Amino acid sequence: GCTPQGARKKVRDTVDAYLSVSKYINWNDDSILSKADAFKQNDTDEIAQVRLTTGNDDILIISSDAQALRVNEKEIRAVGRTARGVRAMVLRKGCKVINFDIVDDKSTVMVISRYGIGKRVPFDMFQPHHRSTAGIRIMELTEKTGDLAAAIAVRDTDELIAISARGRMLRFPVDSVTIMKRHSTGNILLRLDEGDALADCNIFREEDDGILNDNAKDDSKNLTVDIPFDMENQNAPDLENQQEQ
Repeated sequence: GCTPQGARKKVRDTVDAYLSVSKYINWNDDSILSKADAFKQNDTDEIAQVRLTTGNDDILIISSDAQALRVNEKEIRAVGRTARGVRAMVLRKGCKVINFDIVDDKSTVMVISRYGIGKRVPFDMFQPHHRSTAGIRIMELTEKTGDLAAAIAVRDTDELIAISARGRMLRFPVDSVTIMKRHSTGNILLRLDEGDALADCNIFREEDDGILNDNAKDDSKNLTVDIPFDMENQNAPDLENQQEQ
């Protein structure tokens, strides 16, 4: 698990990780993961991501200011279930961890900014470093991009669904997004209304049971839908007439 303020913990090895999953399930209330049991956190911190690992994986931790740190999980010592964990990444003031993923040669990292600018970056552009460092740049941010809002490992055959704070949803194939170098800004992936911003995104993968059915594959590609809910957000720039970089 990793918190937005950069602490991370792991269980001791693959077998223990698999057998210990039940220790993190709390069937007595509405939550599946009991945060109080999984981490001792600061009042201002929360769990950002949880992944199952093999015990010898490289992971890529990505922050809201577009810094990315690749580190081997062996650098992060195993601790008890209720311990707070160790510092995985050094963060600048006001920044937070938005995600971490397991490094996979078959995948690339999809990064999307608050105002809908995004790209894919190969994992091999990030060399392993020690934990508790700041990492390196994964995307060039500007006033037009806003902070980094989402980062997720994707495969060429995946589809990505993104939803804005005002309920606008877009689904598109991952291979339609250009692979670029770390220091590039990216292209417009989501054309958002003024005042709207990216809220979250996730992937659809055909081999995942229950994720894609025949009707969804036929009718939902490149589909934009308005969902009836609203969340207020800071003003976003008008990207309608902006040229793709």
